[in-house]
Formats: sequence, C-alpha cells, structure tokens
Amino acid sequence: MKKPSKTNWERVDSLRNEEINYSDIPKLDADFFRQAVTWPTSKKQITLRLDPDVLGHFRRQGKGYQTAINTALREYIERLGESRHPGSQPAIDVRPEMYINPILHIHSTLAEAKEFYDTYGPYSLWGGKKTVAITEVAQGKRNLLIGEPGVGKTLLLAKLGEFFDAKGISNCLITLKDRDSISFIDQSLSNSGTANFALLLDGLDEVKGSLFPSILEKIENISKTAPHIAIYISSRSVFMNRYGASFPEYRVITLSPFTQEQVKEYLVAAGHDGSEVDAFLSRIMSFSHNILVVQIPRYLSLLSKFLYKKQISSVAQISRNEIFEYFIYEKLDLEDKRRNVDGVAAITKRLLEKIALTMEVYQANTISKDELMTFLDETESDLKIAAMSQLDLQELFDKSLLKDNHDSIEFDNTEFQEYLAAKEITHAISRSQVGGIYIRS
Repeated sequence: MKKPSKTNWERVDSLRNEEINYSDIPKLDADFFRQAVTWPTSKKQITLRLDPDVLGHFRRQGKGYQTAINTALREYIERLGESRHPGSQPAIDVRPEMYINPILHIHSTLAEAKEFYDTYGPYSLWGGKKTVAITEVAQGKRNLLIGEPGVGKTLLLAKLGEFFDAKGISNCLITLKDRDSISFIDQSLSNSGTANFALLLDGLDEVKGSLFPSILEKIENISKTAPHIAIYISSRSVFMNRYGASFPEYRVITLSPFTQEQVKEYLVAAGHDGSEVDAFLSRIMSFSHNILVVQIPRYLSLLSKFLYKKQISSVAQISRNEIFEYFIYEKLDLEDKRRNVDGVAAITKRLLEKIALTMEVYQANTISKDELMTFLDETESDLKIAAMSQLDLQELFDKSLLKDNHDSIEFDNTEFQEYLAAKEITHAISRSQVGGIYIRS
C-alpha cells in the first residue's frame, strides 16, 4: 500500500506563476544554449554487416547489446577528436579508407592455379594472364580465393557481399577461425532456404588445428549437398596445395600484391605529391626483392596512416627503418589492445628478432614447430621466462608477424624476417657479443 503524500497539493495548485521560487533552477539564458551539447535525435534503423565474432562479443553482454554497439561507435568517433558540438573539427586528418581494385586472375581448376603459382610464385604479377573484375568473380558457384597475408582477401569478400547486396542476393560473411563458426554456418544456411544465397567463408588457413577437420568436413558437405549456394573460401596458397582434394569442383581466384603503379595511385589519392611518391618508390624499390612490403595492401594502408600520424607531408622524408618499426609495432600493439594486455608487444618483438636471426643463419624462410620448441628451450632464460609467462604459443602464431602452417611457421614477409634479424644483430653488438664471440672495441 502506498504511503499518503505529505505535499499540500491544494496550495501548490493555487500558486500563481510569480509566486513560484525559481532560485534553485535559474532561467536558462543564451550562454547556456551556446555551450549545450545537443542530444542525438531518435536512432535510425539500418542493416549493419558485422563479423560473427564481433556480434557474438556484444550479444554475450545480454539485453541492450545494440545500445552497447552504438556506445562503442560513439566512443570511437570521440577518440578521433570529433564531438557533437556544431562546427567542431577532428583533432587529426582522418581520411576514409581507399579501395583500389586488386589484381585478380581466375583459374578453372586447382591444377591450373598450381601451375601458375609454380611458374610465377604466390606474388604472380608477371603471368600475362588477363586480370578480371569483381563482377566476373561473383559469377561462380564454387570459388577459392587464394593469396598471401595482407593482399586483401577479407576485403574482397566484403566487397563481394556489397555486390550481392546490390543485386538483392542474400549472403553471409563468416570468419572461420571463430570458435562458433560452424554454428554460424548452420544458422545462415537455415535462414537462406532454397533461394540464391552466397556463403562467404574467410580464413580457412587461420583455423586452429584442433578445429580444422570439422570445419573442412562441414565445407565438403555443403559443397556436395547444396548446389544452389555460391561458396567463396579465402585461404593462403599453402593450404590450397595441402587440401586441394577437398575442392575438386572449385575454381581458383588468385590475388596478387599491388604493382608499383597501384602503390603510387593509392598514395596520390591519399593526398601526396606524385613526383615525391615517385622519388620515394624509386628509393625503396631498389632493394633486391621481387615484391616489397609496401606493395601489400595491408601495409600500404598502414604507411598512409603513418604519414598522417607523424604529419609528414613528403614521403621523401621517410627512411625504410622508420617504416618497418611502425609496421611491426603497430601490428603488435593492435593485438595487445585486442587482448586487453600491456607490454606484451615489446617481448613479442624481442622473441621474433631471435627467431628471425636463427632462420637467417640457417638460410630458411620456414621453421618447423619442433625446431621452434628446441629454439625456445635454448633461448636466454630471462626472455624465455617473460615470454612464456605472458605469451600463448598459439597466439604468437596467430597474432604476431608469423604465418601458421599447422606444422611449421614463417614470417608474413621475408623483409620482416631480414629486418628483425638485423635488429637482433644490432642488439648483440651493443652487448659486445655476437653468438658467444666477444668483439674488441
């Protein structure tokens, strides 16, 4: 039962306006409204494409997860320096991501693709084979998208999703390394019915070894039993060679790094002077590599961000070492933030430097996991203790600069391996000791 109110409502009702005491709520003047923050209007309903693991993270928070997504996006905007005050300017020059159409080749069979790779390598720019557009990629029913790390496989799948959306074709992009990826596949298939549907499966090569057989079996079953579904699977070439028998009906679309002309196009579109870009590229392209790291779209995007972050107006001011330090630490720091940990990037980098030097000494671009464990056993105790206490080996394979081939590892890019090995030699020299041999000063 509610308690009776002690307020004299009859007296309140009889008060005239001039008798009301406003001393504790002063009248709002023009100054107040000039400084006021305008609260957003009613929310707008849209269809938003999210990675399954991102959506799963928010859904696990329970009721109100849509509001949590909105809050996270608002915090991101405010970190960039944008506010809700009219006329405010962002604190930094934030430019939208640019998309340059990748170099794509279609091969009718795995055997044809393998011959192309064996002849021209994974960075196949010189094959003379006609490149194709996304419209031609979207025409197939069974498709493997093959490319090395960072060439844009995930982004190509997203662009395919946008293409299908525009054509009114239902589709779903699923990250295969997510632990719930099989349930996401089942859910998407149950919602698709018998209509045209495109299943976009990203990162077959990134699936953990323990989950890989079940993922592969699921894809094989769908390939055999659902002819009306278009399937696109992204992976690295090493997995195409290893598990090719599971995809007999698939055609192969290979993605190559950017040409020097595309790198220039990207940097000029980002606001850099064409002649300065030419000077920059002629300097860094002089290194003895068929493909340089700045020709990989992932790292070209990082280069553009680096230029704006450092407020460098001329690319001619940048050294190769500055670029590599930024690329490496930016990637490792990003993984620290994703895992919500601090200081692990520095330990990871020191460990990678030692691994890189070992591989350079043995003139190897890959190392077996057994060899890696032997290396870790022989690593100096302080670094090993720090690494083993703060690093999970699988996360080291998945989230650093290494590519996990299930039974072996290699660096994302041979330039990273060479640069990190050189850094380790520098550390050794600064300690006046290289490989146990002391140097006289």
